[in-house]
Amino acid sequence: MGASSPESWLERARARLRARPLFSKILSNIAWLSADRVLRLAIGLLVGVWLARYLGPETFGQYSFAFALVALFGVFSKLGLDGILVREVVRSPDTQQALLASAFVLRLAGGAAAAAAAVLCVSLVRPADATVQLLVVVVSAGLVFQALDVFDLWFQSQLRNRYAVLAKTSVFLLMAAVKVGLILHGADVRAFAAVAVLEILFGGIALAATYRLSGQTFERWRAAPGTMKRLLGPALPLILAGAAVSIYMKIDQVMIARMLGDRAVGLYSAATRLTEATYFVPGTLIASVLPAIVAIRASNEPLFRDRMQRLFDLMAAGAVALALPLSLFSVFIVRLLYGEPYSASAAVLAIHAWASVFVFLGIASSTYLLAENLTLISFYRTALGAIVNIGLNLVLIPRYGIQGAAWATLISALVATYAVLLDARTRFAGLMMLRALNPARAFGAR
Repeated sequence: MGASSPESWLERARARLRARPLFSKILSNIAWLSADRVLRLAIGLLVGVWLARYLGPETFGQYSFAFALVALFGVFSKLGLDGILVREVVRSPDTQQALLASAFVLRLAGGAAAAAAAVLCVSLVRPADATVQLLVVVVSAGLVFQALDVFDLWFQSQLRNRYAVLAKTSVFLLMAAVKVGLILHGADVRAFAAVAVLEILFGGIALAATYRLSGQTFERWRAAPGTMKRLLGPALPLILAGAAVSIYMKIDQVMIARMLGDRAVGLYSAATRLTEATYFVPGTLIASVLPAIVAIRASNEPLFRDRMQRLFDLMAAGAVALALPLSLFSVFIVRLLYGEPYSASAAVLAIHAWASVFVFLGIASSTYLLAENLTLISFYRTALGAIVNIGLNLVLIPRYGIQGAAWATLISALVATYAVLLDARTRFAGLMMLRALNPARAFGAR
């Protein structure tokens, strides 16, 4: 029998997708989100590297420190509501407008409080550094504007991410062009911080406009104390967990600044930004599959566990595929992108790249915990990871410099991810993640 023609193969594939509309929507969302993240990765990396070269390690260190410090408080602007809001909108579509309005008000208040805390903190830790203080004031304004992300979460809950992608990507491209213009005209570092905040604001406005153009209205947008309580109840552990995540992801830069200075922060941040650029992979996948996973868990637990194992396998294989070249070719990559002034960043990249394996698995396991309504476990494990990270940074940074901070991040990410093995209710997820590290599974062995 002769081989099928490409046309007949495509027609059979289309027929299978038409027979499975939910799966088709998931694939479509993954495709849109992936295209968005790849575009952002390519352009963001190009502009970000150009900015790092333009500013130099010292000033780039100040810029990175400001964003790292604000990120420590950023979790209190999101209030752990992302996954909770998506889940509740999927479960209760009749109350979605009340849910969105309540989440918006909560995040607006949380963003204002977080911004105030960030400004107070920088005034205490760097009282004589006017430049860094102003950078933090500017960057922290973005925490308030992040309340507009509730529109993005609504599109996620409806598996209609393409609309959000088009809105946000348009703003992203515009702001990238503005950054290039600022570089060409020799702008001050504070101008780049302002553009980053404007991107959040204009992106949120574009999402709100797209929400309205998609046929939705604001007529029934009523924030209610009962709805706020409904959202905050399960979100409280996630807020604490998010705070712990922020600590073990960003505290290293704050500690490096205190121990080694801004130049060391610039060198370290240049390397970690390359690794963190790969984190769009799990974020894209989880944003698309979360509604389906929540629905499967409610109706078919064996299928839910099978799908989670496949998700863990995919995450592990993808992380290794990204970490391996970053680690092996770190010297070449750093010299090519950043130039000789950043050569010390190569050793950091070679170590830090492998943290993505545990970050990918950790993000996937957070989906498991959310679907199982075990969000408090997220706090316990990430708190443990944060404690480990701070302790290791205190020991390793004085001895090994920025490489020590990279090792601290890698080890703490491992601890935080596999801490689920310590609780009987989540041990099964830990075992699935251990199985995902088996290289044979990447080639289809089970």
